Amino acid sequence: SLCEAREQPWPARGSIQAKSRASQSEASTALPFRSARGTCFMRKVNLTDIAEDERKSPKGKFHKFVKDISIALGREGEIVAGLIFNPANQETFTAERGKGAYLNDRRRLRVAARTELSASVIGTGIPHSGRAGHDLFLKELRAVMAASAGVRRMGAAALDLAWTAAGRLDGFWERGLHPWDLAAGMIILREAGGYVTDADGRDGILTKGSVVAGNEAIHRGLLKLLKTAGAETDLAATPAD
Repeated sequence: SLCEAREQPWPARGSIQAKSRASQSEASTALPFRSARGTCFMRKVNLTDIAEDERKSPKGKFHKFVKDISIALGREGEIVAGLIFNPANQETFTAERGKGAYLNDRRRLRVAARTELSASVIGTGIPHSGRAGHDLFLKELRAVMAASAGVRRMGAAALDLAWTAAGRLDGFWERGLHPWDLAAGMIILREAGGYVTDADGRDGILTKGSVVAGNEAIHRGLLKLLKTAGAETDLAATPAD
């Protein structure tokens, strides 16, 4: 396993479902912590909760699709390995620095080759009630919708980054995220040949909580769109003389 949890070892990949069944009362967790191997960023869900969601609600099957387990290992300020597991379809995305990114340890991942935003499908996340940034998001969404082939919102930033690494999405942006939402996806996407920065185009993803990702051309195009939308927001917030 990438990280050793503070109370018990993280289960091997094949035992994740068994551990979930044995831990009916275990709560979902998301945390960074120190281990013998480095700093770990972990987001974990209780898989039995997913089954309960499906049983109780007609929306449950969809929400089952977008839950994930993600783990990343950092050393000396750098993310060196990451894993994202989608329990709905048993897909595991992994990467180790300098060794590439893979799906289920077999298929090498590569970002999509599209270079025109007008032909690209872009993923995002929507700020929920009580979170700041709604006005900025709406301006960004309007700009990306007008420039792209479509925008998709699935609800799990880690999986959005994994799907961008796999070429299922051409790009992705979101704000207001936690380090454990982003750390594993960062290295998976970079090892798949992608570019990932914060919304300012810098390497402050884990501290600022914003992310822009894609191949070189799509990443550059998204940054330009978001910068324009942000400038419009700043102007709108400036009182008239």
